[in-house]
Amino acid sequence: MNTEQIKREKQKLREYFLANRKSLTADEYRSKSDAVKTHLIRLKQVQNARSIHCYASVASQREVDTWPIISWILNESKMLVMPVVSGEAGEMIHRQVLNQNLLTENRWGIKEPEEGRSIAPSVPDVVIVPMVAADRTCNRLGYGKGYYDRFLAKTDAYKIGLAFSNCIALDGLPVEPEDVKLDIIITEKGAIF
Repeated sequence: MNTEQIKREKQKLREYFLANRKSLTADEYRSKSDAVKTHLIRLKQVQNARSIHCYASVASQREVDTWPIISWILNESKMLVMPVVSGEAGEMIHRQVLNQNLLTENRWGIKEPEEGRSIAPSVPDVVIVPMVAADRTCNRLGYGKGYYDRFLAKTDAYKIGLAFSNCIALDGLPVEPEDVKLDIIITEKGAIF
């Protein structure tokens, strides 16, 4: 496939998996998100991490709920780092968050830290990565803007994707050269390495 075909295929898959995710009932969403958190916090890489980079999930998109994970990170006295999309440059900056109540919504409805100490991409020990879908070889299908791929290319952190099992592509995902493979995917059923 050429680049344009890959981009079209990725967009079709995005639509399919977003519809899958949004088909979850409120009870399924809550119980599956809780199970993902349970599997995640048992990982030795997460237990041993001093600093964890985590995104703020958007409930209306039925992303795995990261708010209980964010609370856990803060309660464990680990450094919480969260992303901020900086303008149209296609880059993210990263800020330390001391209190999750000090976040404000950006233009996409994603909560971000308005202020806080800037953190270099090399600092976090673990990065929890948002995604639409993944496959069984830890390739990730993101939202198509490339923010996380550019960030992940600059860090040696342990890269963890969170997804529900109905968003795992059994036949694999199309991959482009700039796509960064994750170290592990956590679903409500457990880990995919």
